Amino acid sequence: MSNVLAAPPAPAGVMAGIGAAIDAASGSVDHIAALSDADLVAVTREVERLGRLADALRVRVAGEVDVRSASSLLPEERLSQRYDCASGTSLLEYLTGRLARRSTPGSALTGAPRRGESHGRAASCGVPRGRAGASCRGDGD
Repeated sequence: MSNVLAAPPAPAGVMAGIGAAIDAASGSVDHIAALSDADLVAVTREVERLGRLADALRVRVAGEVDVRSASSLLPEERLSQRYDCASGTSLLEYLTGRLARRSTPGSALTGAPRRGESHGRAASCGVPRGRAGASCRGDGD
């Protein structure tokens, strides 16, 4: 398995590096059933490594969204405001299609709404969740 993220990419190459890693991993999905037992064990270890890296990237980018959306910044300087979201958390909820547990007291541990409650919109944003490529305003910014 080649390491497409071995060297830290220049800022302009971040998306290309992540895209290449996704492409490389997604090309393997259909071949899992054909693996030998030993190869399946080896692939399982590598997939877990990949998952830990993905988790680390999620935490890092979420932290950066939060820093760039800090309430200590002027409103026009906040990343979240440029996407018409009240906070970094609401922008992340919109971008990921997931609601933060602390902002959804009516949710089960799985994130699903509890009986009789509905959470069809990301907190503090004006558009339904899950519309990839659109801003919180819904205009594609």
